[in-house]
Amino acid sequence: MADSRELPLEKIVLVIGETGVGKSTIVNMLYNRDPSVGCCKYPQPTGSTSSAVTRFSTMQFDFVRKWALLDTIGVGDPNLSQQQILGSIRNLIKNTSKGVHSVVVVMKMGRASHASRANAHVLSYLFSSRAVKTHGVLVLTHWEGDLGNEDRDLADWNARDPEMQKYCRQFSKVILTNNQLQGRGAYPECRQKCLEQLCSHVASMEGKIKARPVTPREIFVSLLEKFGDLLWGSAVSLKSMVLGCQDEEVPTYCGECAVCLQNMEIRQACKLVCHHSFHNHCIGNLATCPVCRAEKVTEWQYLEMFLSAAA
Repeated sequence: MADSRELPLEKIVLVIGETGVGKSTIVNMLYNRDPSVGCCKYPQPTGSTSSAVTRFSTMQFDFVRKWALLDTIGVGDPNLSQQQILGSIRNLIKNTSKGVHSVVVVMKMGRASHASRANAHVLSYLFSSRAVKTHGVLVLTHWEGDLGNEDRDLADWNARDPEMQKYCRQFSKVILTNNQLQGRGAYPECRQKCLEQLCSHVASMEGKIKARPVTPREIFVSLLEKFGDLLWGSAVSLKSMVLGCQDEEVPTYCGECAVCLQNMEIRQACKLVCHHSFHNHCIGNLATCPVCRAEKVTEWQYLEMFLSAAA
């Protein structure tokens, strides 16, 4: 299977936000293009359990639209190890160095935590203010208002926190949504509107913005200077910042294998012309698709045959 970096990507979307604000739910909605409860829970785990915490930056690749969705762990999260947080920063820089089409920042409405403010601070280091204004969108989750009252409720929220008011003005678009999936807070119409707005925003982005050439050490020194002891337990030690660590490959997923029902890394995946996808090892030497029994021809083989015939 070809390396993901060789695949034609029409849109690369970077999603940033503190763990627990509904960031993975947003990624799942975009990946599935569906705000229903089931589609909001897959492929990125969601919920309040430790298994649902985004502990590593991952990329979900949509074969149909050729969209890549990079879901990152939250900077400043007290549940994550020092190396995980440092790895997140390093991955952010590495995976945005060639540019992204859209940056989606997810934050919880209410009193903005120090972790959310830390993520905002990191964003200002990664991209210029002009880039954030043109290609960035802020999604405020856990909104308790009614559709049609977004502007009023956003103005009321900003009035209580001048720093957040200034932060919201950095974006050309701010979306208020309630992406809870159960209980009284569940509001499917709100998720649907959020999805439509996000898809429209990403689809309209022409060209890519590139990350500034900054280092993890510079960002963390700035974070410690700005937030001090409030983030010390979640930040890396100065020794770790100086010594650095090995870059970790970012897992790149492209959906679920129709045989074993597990997530597939794109390097392990085999997508057939009939649009069914499997792990290479799950279909082995089979001559037909296990789902529809069509002839087992991969997209890459089909492309090679087409080019040969054209020649």
